[in-house]
Amino acid sequence: MINDDPSVPMSTLAERLNVHRTTVLHAIHEDLRCNSYVLRVRQMLSDAMKKKRLERCELLITSLKHRAAGRIRFFSDDKIFCVDAKINRQNDKWIASDPDEVPIIGRTKFPAGVHVLEVMSSEGDIMPPHFFAKGQNVNKEVYLDVMQTVVKPWMTQIAAGRPYLYQ
Repeated sequence: MINDDPSVPMSTLAERLNVHRTTVLHAIHEDLRCNSYVLRVRQMLSDAMKKKRLERCELLITSLKHRAAGRIRFFSDDKIFCVDAKINRQNDKWIASDPDEVPIIGRTKFPAGVHVLEVMSSEGDIMPPHFFAKGQNVNKEVYLDVMQTVVKPWMTQIAAGRPYLYQ
């Protein structure tokens, strides 16, 4: 039954076999040595896409080894950090003898957050984090202004006259 369709839930198997759900659970875990896993979602890649990725990776490795030997590379990332606790009802459990002992985690409709921009170099230099103003809508004009007034001077200082590349 399981080999025919592994996607059938254990409760459905129990109904079909006219046994309790835990009987099926124990049979699958202990007798068959199988587990129930969540389906994995990945990017669908055709053979042409795989070939193109391989070619690009080889080009990048060659570029890093030879042509860009004296060039510094800068990488950036920006993130919005949320103040509310991240709770997953399936994974975050609390063992207690009484439900009243379980702490309550508060949740707000519009949690406070902070938007941070960070830049680092291929040589390990890290720019001090740039915090955007609270409630500021970061559009392309704001982002370009930060790039020109904060990031570019820092990169020029770190590069010290050497060629560099911002990715």
